[in-house]
Amino acid sequence: MATLQSIRKHGAALVIVIGIALFAFIAGDAAKVFQPGQNSQVVGEVNGKKIEAQEFQKLVEEYTQAITFIRQGQSLTEAENAQIKDEVWSTLVTNQLIGEQAAKLGLTVTTAELQSVIEEGTNPLLAQSVFRNEATGKFDRDVLMKFLADYANMDLEVMPADYVNYYQQLYNYWKFIENNLVSSLLAQKYETLIAEAQLSNPVAAEYNFNARNNHAEVAYAAVPYSSVADSLVKVSS
Repeated sequence: MATLQSIRKHGAALVIVIGIALFAFIAGDAAKVFQPGQNSQVVGEVNGKKIEAQEFQKLVEEYTQAITFIRQGQSLTEAENAQIKDEVWSTLVTNQLIGEQAAKLGLTVTTAELQSVIEEGTNPLLAQSVFRNEATGKFDRDVLMKFLADYANMDLEVMPADYVNYYQQLYNYWKFIENNLVSSLLAQKYETLIAEAQLSNPVAAEYNFNARNNHAEVAYAAVPYSSVADSLVKVSS
């Protein structure tokens, strides 16, 4: 009863407070509508660069489509979808960090280098692809080249819709592999450069030599701190 009387007594003030709260809530939602590029659209930040949700989702969809294509349309489980998002984010972070450093150093992957890897055909990304020789079961450059030629000369008006759809999925799958090849080659270049830049110097060489060749024998006795009574320990200022 006392509570009701208190509310009636301060009714006007409560109406003002509630009105201000509602206005702030509505204004906050309006700000999100008129400013769609704010933090609500950012999924993370890598070395100062904000990653937009649309960019991240596009990469997730590309990865998902590639896996689904390999599995011949078999749908993914929730756990697999979650794993894909984790892998995409990890790859995105790595590529972003290495890409920034590579740009500063002038490191790039040329078309000739990419073609050389395709000619060799031993890269795991190629070995696990669907462009294989039926007899050997290994990656075959000629199979890939034939498909790319057929795709480039594809007549949309003559080919059945199912064939067109399949060729488009296969081409998207190849572009996914190609992009990952470029990223992995750039990472290899950068890591090789860092490894080769770690040169030994006389001071470090002497330290490592002494650490490997100088030995010492030590005898020691241990006294558990719990065996000493607290009353025997005096701490000065």
